[in-house]
Order: sequence, then C-alpha cells, then structure tokens
Amino acid sequence: MIVVARRFGQLGNRLILSSHLIAAAREYGVGFMNPSFAQYAHLFQGTANDLWCRFPSGSNSSRIPFYRQRRLLEKLVERFEKSFWSAHLRKFPYHLRRLQDGDTCDLAGDEFADEVRAGRSMLISGWQYRSQALLEKYGHEIRQHFQIVEKHRRIVDAVSVELRRDSDLVVGIHMRQGDYEFWRGGKFFYSSSQYAALMHSIVEQFPARSIKFLLCTNGKFNQVDFKGLNVMTGPGHLVEDMYSLAETDFMVGPPSTYTEWASFYGQKPLFVMDSVDMQIDPNLVTGRVAA
Repeated sequence: MIVVARRFGQLGNRLILSSHLIAAAREYGVGFMNPSFAQYAHLFQGTANDLWCRFPSGSNSSRIPFYRQRRLLEKLVERFEKSFWSAHLRKFPYHLRRLQDGDTCDLAGDEFADEVRAGRSMLISGWQYRSQALLEKYGHEIRQHFQIVEKHRRIVDAVSVELRRDSDLVVGIHMRQGDYEFWRGGKFFYSSSQYAALMHSIVEQFPARSIKFLLCTNGKFNQVDFKGLNVMTGPGHLVEDMYSLAETDFMVGPPSTYTEWASFYGQKPLFVMDSVDMQIDPNLVTGRVAA
C-alpha cells in the first residue's frame, strides 16, 4: 500500500502527485490511499464516496457526510508520519519515504520498486515523485478515476457547447494573477493587457481560423482589456474552469500544475508562457488539433 501522508500545494499539485503515485501503485500491484486529498475529494467521481480517497475506489455509502471525517483522518495520518519520522522509526511498522526540497524519486526505478515490493505499507511525503512512462501507461484509468462529479460535469459540457458555437479553433487562456504577483518574485505575473496582446498575436498566427478564447483567471476580468477578441470566460469554479480548459484545442498560460493537469486530462497541447512574446507554431498546433 502506498499512502500519501502529507498534502502538497493546491488542487493541481495534488492531482499531479496522486496520478504519478497511482500509476506506480498499478505497476507494482499495490493499493493507493491519499487522505491528504480530503479538501477536494467531493469534486471527483473516484473519491467523492470513498472516505480514504483510495484507488481503486472503495464502496463507502454516499449518504455519509465525509468532510469532517476526511479532515480528521488527514491530520491523524500526517501526525503519525511526523511522529515516526522524528522517532527515527523509519522502517517499522511502515516504510517512511520523505523527499526534501529539490529531491526527486523515479517511481519506475529499481530502488522505489524494491521498497514497494518489500511488503510494508509506504508512507509518502514530498513532491517530486514522478514517472512519465508509468503515467502514460495508466493514463486512461487515472482519467476515469478523476472524472468530475455530475453537477460540475454538466456545467463544463454546457461551456464546451458554447465554445464551439461559431468557432473552429478554441484556445484556453489561463490568466494566473492573484498569487502569482508574489510567487517567484512575480516572474510569471502578467497584466491583463499583456495577455490580451498575446491573444491578438495568436489570432494573427492563425489567420485562416475562427478563434474563440476561453479565459480562466483568479484575477479580475475587464471586457474592455480584450476588445476585438472573441472571449468567453470560464464558469469561475476551481474545478469547472480546470476541466473547461481541458475541452479547448490547446491552452496557454504561465507555469502551473493547474494547466498541466488540464492538458493531461484533456490530452491537449499546453504552451507554457516563459514570456509575453512567445510564438506558437501554427503547423504544430494544427496537426495536434486535427488528431
């Protein structure tokens, strides 16, 4: 059993981390449990009715109000991991694996595989647990597990229909402002006018296409800033915006696990903004969209 003992970051981070570890659990034939996903569990079909946020999902009754129980379990598991670590009991009764900042773990590597197959449940703490190969191998099952619940899916479906109306190319724009004003010293914080300029450049790069933009933001949207562009804003809900972006033909935004997950889930291209002057190769995009 692989157990995530501590939460890391917000929704995008937790989805990315969970997915890589689920892929590893599938590869090695063990269970997976993520009590640290408690905050977002109610949003997804695979976790909404499972107290422990397991993969595969358990069969708890959907009539049980899980929120408080989940948060309590999350805290208990975190304290349990901390107490065993501080007591240096790292191999009994569980195997504890903690990554420090900057450390990485190859989930497809022999060292991790041997630890999982040793027979003890493993408590996981840290961020950079990764295997792109395993993620791709089990991607279909992971996407099924993290389908959003019906009430949010209906809204995303309605957004998708509207996006396709009178357009033949839909571009997702993740205008991450808010917290990005200070993250990494504001390196990836761009103003609304800078996003608008990038969107105008995209229109110029696709002169033969009728483009509609889906703009999702944690900042303030002012229609005047985007004059001359066909823009539709996201629903404004954390998971509905994320899964609406997954419905676009490709998406653009600053480095963020939010769009990284949308790209993975929707299997759509993501172009990461390292500057406002970035260029997108129309031939590259056209081929992927057509597929």
